[in-house]
Amino acid sequence: MSDLLKTYWPVWTIYLLLVNILAFIMYGIDKKKAAAGKDKKTGRSVKRRIPEAELLGAALAGGGIGAYTAMFVFHHKTKRIKFLAGVPICFLLDVLIVIFLCRW
Repeated sequence: MSDLLKTYWPVWTIYLLLVNILAFIMYGIDKKKAAAGKDKKTGRSVKRRIPEAELLGAALAGGGIGAYTAMFVFHHKTKRIKFLAGVPICFLLDVLIVIFLCRW
């Protein structure tokens, strides 16, 4: 294990915990805004939604578990291939980065 990881493992653990909680909350907020409905005239969402890039970015930043869990807890973005494939891929990339850092 690298000295960087050995020295700062509590920081990394807290970071991963917080980013997973944040990702979970982001998906929940976006689902709530989506459920608010759409304007009948314009067809747009009544409330401003969280952009998909930000939702996927939260997963890529280490929040893959929180994002994936939220997708199924809130039944949100579960029919979108971008999310069904993208969130687990982000999680796998996060795991590979941790493995690389542990061996570095």
